[in-house]
Amino acid sequence: MHYPANLDVIRGQPEIDLFGTTLPRSILEVTYDSREDMERSIILRADSEGHFIATIPLAEGFNVVEVISNNSASPVAKHQLLQLIYDSTPLTLFLDVTAPEDGSVVSDQVLTVSGETLPGAQVVVNEIIPAPTDNTGRWQANIVLRPGANEITVRAVFEGNAEERVITVTHGQ
Repeated sequence: MHYPANLDVIRGQPEIDLFGTTLPRSILEVTYDSREDMERSIILRADSEGHFIATIPLAEGFNVVEVISNNSASPVAKHQLLQLIYDSTPLTLFLDVTAPEDGSVVSDQVLTVSGETLPGAQVVVNEIIPAPTDNTGRWQANIVLRPGANEITVRAVFEGNAEERVITVTHGQ
C-alpha cells in the first residue's frame, strides 16, 4: 500500500483514495466500515503493472480497512490492515515563512524561500513561482534577487481561502 499509511489522520472530504501496488492483474477485495456501521467491500483488479486505486468512504473517528490481494502466481493471499482516523473538523489555512527572516541581508543572488502551510494548499512566491507543498505542508522556492531591498510576497490558497505574507530581504554584494 502506498497511501494512506497505517494510523494516518485524514481530514477534509469524508473519503480517501486508497492506492498501492501488488502483483499484476491481482484481484483485490477492500473491506471497510461504512458510515452506516455496516461492513462493506469493493472488488477490483490491479492493472498490468500491479497498480490499484479504490475510493473508500470514511466515518468520523476510527476506521478499519482491510486489503486482500489474490493472484494465481502466488498461492497465499496477501493481507494488509489499515487503521485510519477521520477528523471532520474544518481545516484552517495558515502560512508561515520560516526562511529567510524579514529584514535579513544576504550575499547570494539566489535565495531559497521556505515555510509551512496547510497540506494540500497551493503556494506561490512573487505571484509566479510555484512552491509545491509536501504531505506535511512544508514548501520552498528559489528566487533571484536584485541588488538592494527585495520585497517577497508569498501566497497560499486552500478551498477558496487565501493567506499572504510579505517580507523584505536585502541583497548586498
